[in-house]
Amino acid sequence: MRFGVLGTLQVETAAGLVAIRAMRVRALLAVLLLDAPQVVSMERIVSGIWPVKPPRSAVDNVRTYVFQLRSLFEQIDQRDRLRSYPGGYCLAVEPEEVDLLRFQSLADHGHRAVAVGDVASGRVLLEKASTLWRDHPLPELELGAVVRARTTALDEQYWRVRSDLIAARLALGEHAEVVPTLYWLVGERSLDEALWAQLVTALYVSGRTGDALAALATARRTCQEELGVDPGPELRELQAVVLDGGDLAKAPRRNTVSGDNAALHAPRALPAAPRNLVGRHGELSRVESLVGSGVARPNLSVVA
Repeated sequence: MRFGVLGTLQVETAAGLVAIRAMRVRALLAVLLLDAPQVVSMERIVSGIWPVKPPRSAVDNVRTYVFQLRSLFEQIDQRDRLRSYPGGYCLAVEPEEVDLLRFQSLADHGHRAVAVGDVASGRVLLEKASTLWRDHPLPELELGAVVRARTTALDEQYWRVRSDLIAARLALGEHAEVVPTLYWLVGERSLDEALWAQLVTALYVSGRTGDALAALATARRTCQEELGVDPGPELRELQAVVLDGGDLAKAPRRNTVSGDNAALHAPRALPAAPRNLVGRHGELSRVESLVGSGVARPNLSVVA
């Protein structure tokens, strides 16, 4: 049997998907799955099922939903799935039966593998974790604030997996291959500075310096327009290397992934304006010729 919360709520047996039409029963199952296989208190269940102030009959209603959910499990020969405990209920599941538990296990092992330098194994594990993600958890359900805070935290776990997966692929030399994915990711999270830096890195190492500079300019503009702040220092360092045609491996950076082709876990800041003039070669040549020609120069007035 399989349970899914990384997307719309799903219950699947060998015979196919199980239909659960009553929204409160679906919400009950979702709340239990998010903490499975732990016991969930009645208080947490009530606050999770009702997004606003629960009715006075909330506890009795939960007991009714528990009865309905048990009846559904009995129909698919899963009678002992939902267990009662003093003050709460527990959904009896194995880790491999719940996509959330599989995702968290794969992600944890992937992060650890990368941290100890086994980038290739980490890449495989993080990729497996990312494929389990169908959508934002439980988007069809109206759930309480505490439960929604939990699903938001899961979103952040997912984006960390995606970012670390990209970093591992960069470390393994897959720069050109990750560019399309990175363009999609920065479109989804345009204020995520680490993703912009990874995109710039992938483009530059792939020989696409102009596109790397364009990405830096877009990241800077987005930061200024959306947040009204100047970019931070780390992507400035990356930008300086790109402008100078330097070696990214020598650029100061705080976040790295080690590997045989170590290639930069992206810095986490946005670039400031270029230190050098870019795209003004014609104008510079004209100015230099006038300065060195001996032609009488006009008087200049400087207004501060």
